[in-house]
Amino acid sequence: IVQKLEQLLRVSIIPIICVGETAAQKQAGTTLNDIYAQLDPLLPLLSKSISTKILIAYEPVWAIGTGEQPTKEEVAAVLDALDQYIKKKYITGLCIFVVWW
Repeated sequence: IVQKLEQLLRVSIIPIICVGETAAQKQAGTTLNDIYAQLDPLLPLLSKSISTKILIAYEPVWAIGTGEQPTKEEVAAVLDALDQYIKKKYITGLCIFVVWW
């Protein structure tokens, strides 16, 4: 994934990075740590990039094709946490969109 992201950034394409947790991760209460682990290999690359925009899409794996959906509160909590994590740990000066996909 890192190589694909590098290629997109090199040609000025806005990348869409999808993150989410499995049902087991949700039940274990590790949602945020698992999502952070998905982003950690990618975000240092973005902080060094000339790209000014990225899109991070939150899509819980447990909801895909199951008919189940996270509550608005769950989505809001994850999106807020991701926004804070990214800004605090990695990136300043980039335009980051964090959405529920």
